[in-house]
Amino acid sequence: MKKQIYLLVALLLMGASYAQAQRELTLYNARYLQQASFANAAFTPECKVNIGGLALGSTHLSLENNGFTRKSLGNIAEGPEGAAEELDRLRDVNYLVGEFRKDLHFGFRLKEKNYLSFNISPRSQTTIAYSKNIAGLLAFGNGVDPSDPGADVIPEKYYMGERISFDNSAVEHTTWTEFGIQYARKLVDDKLSVGIRPKFLLGHANVTTDNMTLGLTTDPTNFGLTLDGSYSYRTSLPNDSVNEESYTPFSNIGFGADIGVSYDINEKFNLSASANDIGFINWKFSPRNFKTDGDGLVLINGAPINGGLLQVGDSIVSYFEDLGADLADSLNNQFEPDTTIEEYRTWLTARYNLGFNYSFAEKHNVGLLLNAHMIKRNLRAAMSISYNFRVRKWFGLHVNYSIYNRSFTNLGAGLSFNIFPWQFYIMTDNALFFLPGSTNNHLRAGINWTFGCSNDKDEDGIPDSKDDCPKTPGIPKFNGCPDTDGDGIMDKVDSCVTEPGPAVTNGCPDRDGDGIMDSEDDCPDTPGIPEFNGCPDTDEDGIMDSADDCPIDAGLPEFNGCPDTDGDGIKNLDDKCPEKPGLAEFEGCPDTDGDGLPDHKDSCPETAGPVDNNGCPYGDKDGDGVIDKDDKCIDTPGPAENDGCPYSDLDGDGVLDKDDACIDTPGPFENAGCPYSDLDGDGVLDKDDRCPQTPGPITNQGCPEIKKEEQEVLNTAFENLEFKTGSDVIKTSSYESLNNLAELLVKKEDWRIMISGHTDNVGNDANNMKLSEKRSNSVANYLNSKGIQRDRMIVKWFGETKPIADNGTAAGRAENRRVEMEIVFD
Repeated sequence: MKKQIYLLVALLLMGASYAQAQRELTLYNARYLQQASFANAAFTPECKVNIGGLALGSTHLSLENNGFTRKSLGNIAEGPEGAAEELDRLRDVNYLVGEFRKDLHFGFRLKEKNYLSFNISPRSQTTIAYSKNIAGLLAFGNGVDPSDPGADVIPEKYYMGERISFDNSAVEHTTWTEFGIQYARKLVDDKLSVGIRPKFLLGHANVTTDNMTLGLTTDPTNFGLTLDGSYSYRTSLPNDSVNEESYTPFSNIGFGADIGVSYDINEKFNLSASANDIGFINWKFSPRNFKTDGDGLVLINGAPINGGLLQVGDSIVSYFEDLGADLADSLNNQFEPDTTIEEYRTWLTARYNLGFNYSFAEKHNVGLLLNAHMIKRNLRAAMSISYNFRVRKWFGLHVNYSIYNRSFTNLGAGLSFNIFPWQFYIMTDNALFFLPGSTNNHLRAGINWTFGCSNDKDEDGIPDSKDDCPKTPGIPKFNGCPDTDGDGIMDKVDSCVTEPGPAVTNGCPDRDGDGIMDSEDDCPDTPGIPEFNGCPDTDEDGIMDSADDCPIDAGLPEFNGCPDTDGDGIKNLDDKCPEKPGLAEFEGCPDTDGDGLPDHKDSCPETAGPVDNNGCPYGDKDGDGVIDKDDKCIDTPGPAENDGCPYSDLDGDGVLDKDDACIDTPGPFENAGCPYSDLDGDGVLDKDDRCPQTPGPITNQGCPEIKKEEQEVLNTAFENLEFKTGSDVIKTSSYESLNNLAELLVKKEDWRIMISGHTDNVGNDANNMKLSEKRSNSVANYLNSKGIQRDRMIVKWFGETKPIADNGTAAGRAENRRVEMEIVFD
């Protein structure tokens, strides 16, 4: 029991401690170091294999204090006024925190996107919370006489007979070993990195204060010290066995995890976040729980320390030796706590980071980091602004300015050197710790071994072996090739390297987004179409708006873009009957029966009649359409041109003489009453002869037969014909079959060849039509170059209008991209 009391008092009054949850504000942006993964589990180093912790490996020390500084202690020693001024600056509860950590770790990369590492880390964290009154006791002592000179600047609570409260003072100390396995992976085109480090924890020692409501009073007559109030705390110490049990490293077990994420918003901006030391330890070895209540107990008679402990001088050592012995006896005898043996759990101090980085040049970036953790339910936050500079792979520089622990003088710095295969680094969050006003000390240093750091000549982070542009810095998206204007189109295919633009315009600006680059767009601020060099045709009638008299109503070219709804050749603006086809002479109104009177003035609008009869017809007895008054054969139907009398048929071939071109020779009606001819004399009548001017057998519809071997030359030329992609340039692999076809045509002087170009439906209709035209002419030009006259060639093109297969499939589209060649005869 005496050992426990000594421990608690020593921790509270002397405040000697290492470490607590580290800040690591500088380390966070040194992402090429394996140690950066302890700040964010998603961060991975550059090299394939990394080893740290051997020899001077990875060691971290820190000490933080939001209360007194070395300068403060000097002011206190000068006298009551300086002490009162410094004491006034303290909070009711202040903290002394820090950490010791040593990391042994090994990591390696798996298939580029995965990283696996292992670490063994002995760690020690301590937090001491001390009330402002403990500091006052150190500064003024416990025996201030109000009548003493200068006592009026000292708070009354330090006067004789007044109670000095130590409420909310506390100690938390944990020593443990961490065994961690980190797994990190790149996702979403390597823009997103996620990581996790599950951890197995072995606890070695713990002291935790739960409650402290103690107060100290000095009697003004006999200087007796009275301690009152209550306190409770818990311990698990390896040399403090309760039941003669043996301590082992596995007596106290816990679990934890670090998680992290990093996302490249674009090539310049990165956002990252992490949560570390999320976990707990169960204390099962000698778990002592101490709790007591005190009520005005006189612990010891003694003399006051007038002027404070800092004024005692060299005699302070002997003074505390005597006081400590008497104090221990009094505590044991009069302030003995209740002790229970009960397992308990403590939580690690979780830390949270939120980082934002901007790369403003190839080797330079700036970052903003927000860091936070909780101490005794109080948020402890920090903010850091950093500049990071990487000179090739052998040297890195980091500088940051941070605000934390009520301190505004934290200038951090970090350096790293690579001398293959060793990587040396040293960094601190407060390079000005030696200043008298500094409250924070922090240092991390070590040596790593790195292997598999591939060459990267242009230093763009992409190994030369996978870099398509190894001499020019680029980005992963384009395998190391650059995209200077950041428009998502690499420079080698970007027509406007320094001006961002969409892919449809090959990376050139297109302000109106119509797919036509501004330099070729006659209307760059108004979306338009290629046909009009980027100018709009709102009603899509084929007439651009600037030349369209009716730009929002589709119309016809002959009316400057204005519509003719009824299609009568009169634009709606001039048509009194725009919904019904009519005649110009009637201002667009119809004359259905064609009798010269518009329908709205015709008494018989569907039956023709003379104007003098209001458009109604006269009588027609024989119904031949010739009114009786004009019909010379009133009882016999006949045409009007024959005065209502029927025509004759002299040759009796059923074709009236008026329509019979051979009035004396019978012939079919479809040949104007003349017998059919056979111009080429091949025995196939011209009406059935596909080649009426060239003799051929009836079995081939009057056309000359093409021999099988000749047809094979034509078929081979068609099947082997290929063009370069998206071009009318014939591939050299097609020359031989085209040469054979040309030789055949030279021999067959009476043959003519029809060349027809076709495309699939991919792309713009107009472009497809133009491509089919150019490809047909390319074939004709080639044959012409081989001695075939152009007048023996019929060149046609149809674009995508005559598919022979389904354009919905790749195979179908391949069949539709063709140039057909057919032998034709007159």
